[in-house]
Amino acid sequence: MIAPFIDDLKSKVDATLRSIVFGAVMAAAISAAAVCGAVVLFMWMSQTYGVMQAWSVLGALFFGIALVALIAMSASRGRARRRMLVERAMAAEQSAKSPSFLHDPSALLKDPAMLLTGLQIIRMIGIRRLFPLLLVGGVAAGFLLTRGESSGTAEDFPAPAE
Repeated sequence: MIAPFIDDLKSKVDATLRSIVFGAVMAAAISAAAVCGAVVLFMWMSQTYGVMQAWSVLGALFFGIALVALIAMSASRGRARRRMLVERAMAAEQSAKSPSFLHDPSALLKDPAMLLTGLQIIRMIGIRRLFPLLLVGGVAAGFLLTRGESSGTAEDFPAPAE
């Protein structure tokens, strides 16, 4: 029953690893070809026009490649930024339609998924373990609530006798 899923997963992982290895080999080969091409171009230019002109042309060539990469990167970032803004607008529109738990805490009790999640947590922890936690939490909340009632002035706390 599980064997077909495992075989499918193995074949996907195998195909992914092969793609990564072949991609790395291809990148190394293209880099070596680019270096060889640059060397050949430099040697031909230095014999034909001189060393300074060869360096100048090679520098301009690599600057042009870097400029094209910069333009492509900025265009890609622009597209990603526009996509992110559209996704944010859609999320804001969706959140305006759905109840917000931050603005209306009672919406938690109205959401069936939250109620089911709470019930599953209670089942998982167990009512016998949860009851002492609720008691300790209630006592702590009581202390915090009664502590906040005093104003904390000097009249409430008399000076110690000397």
